[in-house]
Amino acid sequence: MSTVATDYMAVLRWLCWIAWADGEVQKQEEAHLTRLGEALGLGAQQMGLLRSWIEKCPPFESVGKSLPDGKDREYLLVHAKLLARADGEVRPEESAAISKLSERLGLTREEVSRVDALLEMEGDGIGEGDLAEEFLKPTSNLQSRVQRVLEKRIKEVKPKDAEKVRKELPAKLAKMESKGPIKTGFIRKMLQNLRLLYEMLFEPEFVISWQTKAKVIAAIAYFISPVDVIPDVIPVFGWLDDALVVAWTLHSISGDVARYAEFKSNKARGA
Repeated sequence: MSTVATDYMAVLRWLCWIAWADGEVQKQEEAHLTRLGEALGLGAQQMGLLRSWIEKCPPFESVGKSLPDGKDREYLLVHAKLLARADGEVRPEESAAISKLSERLGLTREEVSRVDALLEMEGDGIGEGDLAEEFLKPTSNLQSRVQRVLEKRIKEVKPKDAEKVRKELPAKLAKMESKGPIKTGFIRKMLQNLRLLYEMLFEPEFVISWQTKAKVIAAIAYFISPVDVIPDVIPVFGWLDDALVVAWTLHSISGDVARYAEFKSNKARGA
């Protein structure tokens, strides 16, 4: 078994242990685990081992001593949280198991924040399978590539760029929505968040720093631009980098986003 396959199995064994936290593996959890195994291209022997863990909880003694390396630890936490909510309810036993996993992973605050950003980005769609396989690939450095590109563009933002995004974002959103209802969960969530960023940027009564403005302008400009890390013409996955940009931006200015929510609430009440 290759090193990569061994890392995959370490991830899947942990996920099976999480799925068993409440005493049984729900049908939705079984489907999620099986789909991951198939997406990862596991051989018959590895798939058989996965099925055995689904049918009988792997002992923690064997689970706990094996952890994936590097970035895969973030992906493991992403999938643990997705798995816990696969059946629509996160039970206390599952929350406790995820907390135990988090401690063993030893992730930094920044890494945990990145996990939360991914989950926030996807909202109600990731568990349906649009992006789950991508998040688990150890060879994927999409997050870091997107972040490098965005950070470079933030430094290059000029005040005049605000007018460009003011004009072009509504046109692009209208064009996307003219093609019919958007069914993919993470894309719907991304568009909602883009509207939020746009409103916050151009609300004349709401004050934000230039640093926050530059981040929002760069994120919207990235979405508008035809030059992406992943071309938008690729169905579903063409929007993955755009969604990561929006999620990263929201997370990096979360304080301003919270202030804006309070501002809108007060304005609606006439305060």
